[in-house]
This record gives sequence, C-alpha cells and structure tokens, in this order.
Amino acid sequence: MYVDLNAFRAGLCGLPWEWEQGSAYCRERGEDGWLLELSEALPQLRGGLEEYRRLLAHRAGLPEAAEAAGGPERGAYGRRRGFFSRGLVVGGREEVSQWLKQLRASGRYKRRRHPVEQEGTGLWSLREQRRRREPG
Repeated sequence: MYVDLNAFRAGLCGLPWEWEQGSAYCRERGEDGWLLELSEALPQLRGGLEEYRRLLAHRAGLPEAAEAAGGPERGAYGRRRGFFSRGLVVGGREEVSQWLKQLRASGRYKRRRHPVEQEGTGLWSLREQRRRREPG
C-alpha cells in the first residue's frame, strides 16, 4: 500500500489507482496477472480489490474514505514515512520480533532487543525514527 501511494504523495496523480505504473492501476484494469494475488499479499482482506481500494483511500487520507476499524490512522501513509526505507525490517510486532531474534542470534544486529512501534501506522520496525527538527 505504501508503494501504491508513492505517486499520489508526490502529486503525480489525483487518486492512487490512477498512476499507470502502479500496481493498483493494473489491478483496477484486470492487468494484474503478473502480480501477487491480493489475498496472498494481504490475507486479512476479505473484500478483494474493492476493500483494497477503500484501504488505499483511507491510508492516503482521502476525504471520501471510510474509517477503517482497528487499523492505522486515516492518512497514515499519505505522507512519507522514513521507517519504510530505514527501518531494516517492517511488519507486525510478532514478525519483527522473529527477525530481531534471528538477527541477534547470528550476531548481525546488536542494538535493539524489542521492536519499535511506528505511531499511527499499526506497524513495527527495528529502528526508531528520529523526528525532524523544526527550523528556528
């Protein structure tokens, strides 16, 4: 979802599924045979493409998006989130905990002992994200 929202965040399209190089665009037009099935990528989705589109709208912060129960805050992915590119591992708490155990056991990661919750997103990562300093 975060990647499907890249062009939208950059202002290159009006809606996430309008960007011709995006997977949401391909899925909307039935040209997604080469993509991982939505049910495999997001097993929690029960409503298929229609639900995925609603989730994209919600996470982009589009005004017409319905509130998602128990999920990330509205617009959570509508702005750039550094932990996607600098978080080392991103996912659910249990998944990140497993990665952390494996990386620590192999000696390749020594800093943290517990995953870091990424506020407002429902995701966890291995690294804390530093807040940007306000000028002045």
